[in-house]
Amino acid sequence: MERWLTGDFILLSIPYPQWSPNKADVCNEIEQLSVNQSMFRDPFEGYSIGVNLKYMRPQGRSFSLNMSYLENTYSKTSDNTGYLAQIVLPVNVGSSELTVLLEQFENGATASPAFYNSYQYGHNNRQGYAAGIGVDLKNPNIQFSLKFVDSKVIVANANQFDEKTIYINAGVLNDLF
Repeated sequence: MERWLTGDFILLSIPYPQWSPNKADVCNEIEQLSVNQSMFRDPFEGYSIGVNLKYMRPQGRSFSLNMSYLENTYSKTSDNTGYLAQIVLPVNVGSSELTVLLEQFENGATASPAFYNSYQYGHNNRQGYAAGIGVDLKNPNIQFSLKFVDSKVIVANANQFDEKTIYINAGVLNDLF
């Protein structure tokens, strides 16, 4: 099974949220209009495309290969693109299921409003990879996962640092990642 996703976006005159403790912490260029008002320096206008390829197994989770790409065509700088590539590989182990996740990502500083990008990858001005493992225990129907994310700053600045993060999840839900 395959699924293609496409879209375009335009975000003009976006007020930057004043509740952010550090306006540059997610790495977009901000202009201060007044003490209580600021805006993004450049509008965001562009397109996104994604593909999701799945091999449906008779039982259990599906093997999938996912790719998404976006470009802010309004920005003329070289940091106006972002992508996420992902592989999900499920393996049956007895009556349980093990799922392996591998990801690679990059998101430039002007690709999109950083607030809308995943905190797990560090919002904007980041590149890196993630690896995870999840286990479905069929009896007593418990699931848990562990995900490691290595997110490096692309262009050094005073507000962002390289991050290595581990996420641990547990529950009785159907999806691990």
